[in-house]
Amino acid sequence: MTKWSIVVCGVCYFSFASVYAQEKKHGRLPDTECAFSQYASTHTTKQAFLYFLDSSGIVFNKGLPYNGLAVWRQQPENNFKLRWHPAYYVVSADESLGFTTGPYEAGNNPNTFFGNFTSIWRKDANNNWKLLADLGTNYASSLYDTLVPKTFSHLIPATGKDTVALFIEQQFITLFEQQGIEAYKTVVNKATWLNMDKHHPAKTPENIYHQLTSLQQDIHFTPIAGGISGTHDLAYVYGTITSKQGKENYLRVWGHTNSGWIILCQVIKIVD
Repeated sequence: MTKWSIVVCGVCYFSFASVYAQEKKHGRLPDTECAFSQYASTHTTKQAFLYFLDSSGIVFNKGLPYNGLAVWRQQPENNFKLRWHPAYYVVSADESLGFTTGPYEAGNNPNTFFGNFTSIWRKDANNNWKLLADLGTNYASSLYDTLVPKTFSHLIPATGKDTVALFIEQQFITLFEQQGIEAYKTVVNKATWLNMDKHHPAKTPENIYHQLTSLQQDIHFTPIAGGISGTHDLAYVYGTITSKQGKENYLRVWGHTNSGWIILCQVIKIVD
Protein backbone atom coordinates (compact mmCIF):
# COMPACT_ATOMS: atom_id res chain seq x y z
CA MET A 1 0.00 0.00 0.00
CA THR A 2 1.32 3.43 -0.89
CA LYS A 3 1.12 6.58 1.21
CA TRP A 4 -1.81 7.79 -0.87
CA SER A 5 -5.30 7.68 0.61
CA ILE A 6 -6.70 5.25 -1.91
CA VAL A 7 -8.18 1.82 -1.54
CA VAL A 8 -7.41 -1.06 -3.85
CA CYS A 9 -8.41 -4.68 -3.71
CA GLY A 10 -7.85 -7.97 -5.45
CA VAL A 11 -10.66 -10.50 -5.43
CA CYS A 12 -14.21 -9.21 -5.58
CA TYR A 13 -17.03 -11.00 -3.89
CA PHE A 14 -20.50 -9.55 -4.28
CA SER A 15 -23.91 -11.15 -3.82
CA PHE A 16 -26.21 -9.70 -6.45
CA ALA A 17 -29.25 -11.77 -5.55
CA SER A 18 -30.95 -9.19 -3.34
CA VAL A 19 -30.21 -6.19 -5.56
CA TYR A 20 -30.09 -7.70 -9.06
CA ALA A 21 -33.06 -5.72 -10.42
CA GLN A 22 -31.59 -2.42 -9.25
CA GLU A 23 -28.10 -3.39 -10.41
CA LYS A 24 -29.45 -4.14 -13.90
CA LYS A 25 -31.38 -0.88 -13.99
CA HIS A 26 -28.39 1.14 -12.85
CA GLY A 27 -26.02 0.29 -15.66
CA ARG A 28 -24.10 -2.41 -13.82
CA LEU A 29 -22.01 -0.12 -11.66
CA PRO A 30 -21.43 -2.93 -9.11
CA ASP A 31 -20.24 -5.11 -12.02
CA THR A 32 -17.73 -2.43 -12.93
CA GLU A 33 -16.49 -2.22 -9.34
CA CYS A 34 -16.05 -5.98 -9.29
CA ALA A 35 -14.32 -5.94 -12.67
CA PHE A 36 -11.94 -3.32 -11.29
CA SER A 37 -11.18 -5.58 -8.34
CA GLN A 38 -10.73 -8.63 -10.53
CA TYR A 39 -8.41 -6.74 -12.87
CA ALA A 40 -6.23 -5.81 -9.90
CA SER A 41 -6.10 -9.51 -9.00
CA THR A 42 -5.21 -10.83 -12.46
CA HIS A 43 -2.90 -7.95 -13.36
CA THR A 44 -1.51 -5.48 -10.80
CA THR A 45 -2.99 -2.75 -8.66
CA LYS A 46 -1.18 -0.12 -10.71
CA GLN A 47 -2.47 -1.49 -14.00
CA ALA A 48 -6.02 -1.66 -12.63
CA PHE A 49 -6.05 1.98 -11.58
CA LEU A 50 -4.53 3.11 -14.85
CA TYR A 51 -7.24 1.19 -16.73
CA PHE A 52 -10.30 2.30 -14.70
CA LEU A 53 -9.39 5.87 -13.71
CA ASP A 54 -11.02 8.76 -15.54
CA SER A 55 -8.54 11.16 -17.14
CA SER A 56 -9.52 13.71 -14.47
CA GLY A 57 -9.85 11.12 -11.69
CA ILE A 58 -8.65 12.19 -8.25
CA VAL A 59 -6.74 10.50 -5.42
CA PHE A 60 -5.94 12.14 -2.10
CA ASN A 61 -3.02 12.67 0.25
CA LYS A 62 -2.96 14.69 3.49
CA GLY A 63 -5.75 17.08 2.58
CA LEU A 64 -4.90 17.61 -1.08
CA PRO A 65 -6.30 16.10 -4.30
CA TYR A 66 -4.01 14.88 -7.07
CA ASN A 67 -4.60 13.60 -10.58
CA GLY A 68 -4.90 9.85 -10.19
CA LEU A 69 -3.30 8.86 -13.49
CA ALA A 70 -0.27 11.05 -12.82
CA VAL A 71 0.12 9.55 -9.34
CA TRP A 72 -0.27 5.94 -10.42
CA ARG A 73 2.12 6.25 -13.37
CA GLN A 74 4.82 7.06 -10.82
CA GLN A 75 4.04 4.10 -8.55
CA PRO A 76 6.18 0.94 -8.71
CA GLU A 77 4.62 -2.41 -9.55
CA ASN A 78 4.14 -4.75 -6.59
CA ASN A 79 2.34 -7.96 -5.62
CA PHE A 80 0.62 -6.59 -2.53
CA LYS A 81 -2.46 -8.67 -1.66
CA LEU A 82 -5.71 -6.68 -1.76
CA ARG A 83 -9.38 -7.44 -2.15
CA TRP A 84 -12.65 -5.54 -1.83
CA HIS A 85 -16.29 -5.61 -2.82
CA PRO A 86 -19.11 -3.03 -3.07
CA ALA A 87 -21.61 -3.18 -0.21
CA TYR A 88 -23.61 -0.02 -0.95
CA TYR A 89 -24.09 1.89 -4.17
CA VAL A 90 -26.38 4.53 -5.66
CA VAL A 91 -26.72 5.66 -9.28
CA SER A 92 -28.44 8.75 -10.68
CA ALA A 93 -31.60 8.38 -12.75
CA ASP A 94 -29.76 9.22 -15.96
CA GLU A 95 -27.00 6.73 -15.05
CA SER A 96 -24.32 9.40 -15.55
CA LEU A 97 -23.03 9.43 -11.96
CA GLY A 98 -22.79 6.93 -9.13
CA PHE A 99 -20.87 5.91 -6.04
CA THR A 100 -19.82 2.66 -4.43
CA THR A 101 -18.57 1.89 -0.94
CA GLY A 102 -17.60 -1.29 0.84
CA PRO A 103 -14.96 -3.19 2.82
CA TYR A 104 -11.44 -4.06 1.82
CA GLU A 105 -8.64 -6.23 3.15
CA ALA A 106 -5.04 -5.41 2.27
CA GLY A 107 -1.68 -6.94 3.04
CA ASN A 108 -0.04 -10.32 3.45
CA ASN A 109 -0.88 -12.43 6.51
CA PRO A 110 -0.27 -11.82 9.32
CA ASN A 111 0.24 -8.15 8.37
CA THR A 112 -3.25 -7.52 6.98
CA PHE A 113 -5.15 -4.30 7.57
CA PHE A 114 -8.75 -3.36 6.95
CA GLY A 115 -11.04 -0.50 6.05
CA ASN A 116 -13.66 0.88 3.69
CA PHE A 117 -13.31 2.39 0.24
CA THR A 118 -15.64 4.97 -1.31
CA SER A 119 -15.50 5.66 -5.03
CA ILE A 120 -17.22 8.18 -7.28
CA TRP A 121 -17.93 6.97 -10.83
CA ARG A 122 -19.17 8.68 -13.99
CA LYS A 123 -19.95 7.53 -17.51
CA ASP A 124 -17.54 8.54 -20.29
CA ALA A 125 -18.35 9.30 -23.93
CA ASN A 126 -18.36 5.57 -24.68
CA ASN A 127 -20.90 4.86 -21.92
CA ASN A 128 -18.29 3.16 -19.73
CA TRP A 129 -18.03 3.78 -15.99
CA LYS A 130 -14.78 5.54 -15.08
CA LEU A 131 -13.36 6.17 -11.60
CA LEU A 132 -13.60 9.86 -10.75
CA ALA A 133 -12.53 9.99 -7.07
CA ASP A 134 -11.45 7.44 -4.49
CA LEU A 135 -11.00 7.88 -0.73
CA GLY A 136 -10.55 5.18 1.90
CA THR A 137 -10.66 4.77 5.66
CA ASN A 138 -8.97 2.31 8.01
CA TYR A 139 -10.25 0.33 11.00
CA ALA A 140 -9.02 -2.45 13.26
CA SER A 141 -11.00 -5.59 12.32
CA SER A 142 -12.36 -6.94 9.04
CA LEU A 143 -15.97 -6.61 7.90
CA TYR A 144 -15.28 -8.22 4.55
CA ASP A 145 -17.65 -11.18 4.96
CA THR A 146 -20.33 -9.46 7.04
CA LEU A 147 -21.72 -6.52 5.04
CA VAL A 148 -24.92 -7.20 3.11
CA PRO A 149 -25.11 -5.40 -0.26
CA LYS A 150 -27.78 -2.74 -0.70
CA THR A 151 -28.78 0.22 -2.84
CA PHE A 152 -31.08 3.24 -2.66
CA SER A 153 -33.37 4.16 -5.55
CA HIS A 154 -35.68 6.90 -4.23
CA LEU A 155 -33.96 9.88 -5.86
CA ILE A 156 -35.91 12.73 -7.50
CA PRO A 157 -34.62 15.73 -9.53
CA ALA A 158 -33.84 19.00 -7.74
CA THR A 159 -34.53 22.45 -9.16
CA GLY A 160 -33.16 26.00 -8.87
CA LYS A 161 -29.97 26.68 -6.92
CA ASP A 162 -30.21 23.16 -5.55
CA THR A 163 -28.69 21.94 -8.81
CA VAL A 164 -25.16 23.19 -8.01
CA ALA A 165 -23.08 20.76 -5.92
CA LEU A 166 -20.97 23.39 -4.16
CA PHE A 167 -24.07 25.43 -3.30
CA ILE A 168 -25.64 22.36 -1.65
CA GLU A 169 -22.42 21.71 0.23
CA GLN A 170 -21.92 25.29 1.38
CA GLN A 171 -25.45 25.45 2.77
CA PHE A 172 -24.68 22.46 4.96
CA ILE A 173 -21.26 23.77 6.01
CA THR A 174 -22.81 27.08 7.09
CA LEU A 175 -25.34 25.18 9.19
CA PHE A 176 -22.59 22.94 10.61
CA GLU A 177 -20.55 25.96 11.67
CA GLN A 178 -23.59 27.28 13.54
CA GLN A 179 -24.92 24.06 15.07
CA GLY A 180 -22.11 21.50 15.06
CA ILE A 181 -23.20 17.87 14.66
CA GLU A 182 -26.82 18.92 15.28
CA ALA A 183 -26.76 20.08 11.66
CA TYR A 184 -26.65 16.45 10.56
CA LYS A 185 -30.12 15.71 11.93
CA THR A 186 -31.79 17.32 8.91
CA VAL A 187 -29.66 15.53 6.28
CA VAL A 188 -29.13 12.04 7.72
CA ASN A 189 -31.60 9.14 7.57
CA LYS A 190 -31.59 5.35 7.21
CA ALA A 191 -30.09 5.66 3.71
CA THR A 192 -26.96 7.42 5.03
CA TRP A 193 -23.62 5.63 5.38
CA LEU A 194 -20.71 7.17 7.34
CA ASN A 195 -17.11 6.04 6.80
CA MET A 196 -14.71 7.55 9.33
CA ASP A 197 -11.12 6.55 10.11
CA LYS A 198 -10.66 4.17 13.07
CA HIS A 199 -14.38 3.25 13.06
CA HIS A 200 -16.49 0.62 11.36
CA PRO A 201 -19.07 2.17 9.01
CA ALA A 202 -22.07 3.73 10.75
CA LYS A 203 -25.31 2.95 8.92
CA THR A 204 -28.10 4.16 11.20
CA PRO A 205 -28.83 7.74 12.28
CA GLU A 206 -28.20 6.83 15.92
CA ASN A 207 -24.80 5.27 15.19
CA ILE A 208 -23.85 8.10 12.87
CA TYR A 209 -24.56 10.78 15.50
CA HIS A 210 -22.68 8.75 18.11
CA GLN A 211 -19.66 8.36 15.85
CA LEU A 212 -19.64 12.03 14.90
CA THR A 213 -19.39 13.03 18.58
CA SER A 214 -15.81 11.75 18.50
CA LEU A 215 -14.82 14.53 16.09
CA GLN A 216 -12.81 17.47 17.32
CA GLN A 217 -14.95 20.48 18.24
CA ASP A 218 -12.83 22.81 16.09
CA ILE A 219 -13.06 21.00 12.76
CA HIS A 220 -13.74 22.92 9.57
CA PHE A 221 -14.86 21.63 6.16
CA THR A 222 -13.50 23.43 3.08
CA PRO A 223 -14.90 22.18 -0.24
CA ILE A 224 -12.54 21.98 -3.20
CA ALA A 225 -14.64 20.61 -6.06
CA GLY A 226 -17.70 18.57 -6.86
CA GLY A 227 -20.21 17.58 -9.48
CA ILE A 228 -23.84 16.68 -10.06
CA SER A 229 -25.71 14.29 -12.33
CA GLY A 230 -27.56 15.46 -15.41
CA THR A 231 -30.84 14.66 -13.69
CA HIS A 232 -29.84 16.75 -10.63
CA ASP A 233 -30.56 13.95 -8.19
CA LEU A 234 -27.05 12.84 -7.15
CA ALA A 235 -24.09 15.06 -6.28
CA TYR A 236 -20.66 14.75 -4.69
CA VAL A 237 -18.18 17.16 -3.12
CA TYR A 238 -14.66 16.57 -1.85
CA GLY A 239 -12.50 18.89 0.18
CA THR A 240 -10.31 19.47 3.21
CA ILE A 241 -11.13 18.88 6.86
CA THR A 242 -8.91 20.85 9.24
CA SER A 243 -8.44 20.95 13.01
CA LYS A 244 -5.71 21.76 15.50
CA GLN A 245 -4.21 18.35 14.70
CA GLY A 246 -3.74 19.14 11.02
CA LYS A 247 -5.36 18.66 7.63
CA GLU A 248 -6.99 15.69 5.91
CA ASN A 249 -9.66 14.97 3.28
CA TYR A 250 -13.39 14.42 3.28
CA LEU A 251 -15.91 13.30 0.68
CA ARG A 252 -19.70 13.74 0.76
CA VAL A 253 -22.28 12.24 -1.57
CA TRP A 254 -25.68 13.94 -1.69
CA GLY A 255 -28.96 12.47 -2.93
CA HIS A 256 -32.13 14.45 -3.61
CA THR A 257 -35.34 12.93 -2.27
CA ASN A 258 -38.87 14.13 -1.53
CA SER A 259 -37.42 15.42 1.76
CA GLY A 260 -34.77 17.49 -0.03
CA TRP A 261 -31.03 16.81 -0.18
CA ILE A 262 -29.70 14.13 2.18
CA ILE A 263 -26.23 12.72 2.74
CA LEU A 264 -26.03 9.25 1.22
CA CYS A 265 -22.38 8.69 2.08
CA GLN A 266 -19.74 10.67 3.94
CA VAL A 267 -16.04 9.86 4.27
CA ILE A 268 -13.97 11.57 6.96
CA LYS A 269 -10.22 11.06 7.23
CA ILE A 270 -8.69 11.64 10.66
CA VAL A 271 -5.25 13.18 11.17
CA ASP A 272 -2.98 10.65 12.90
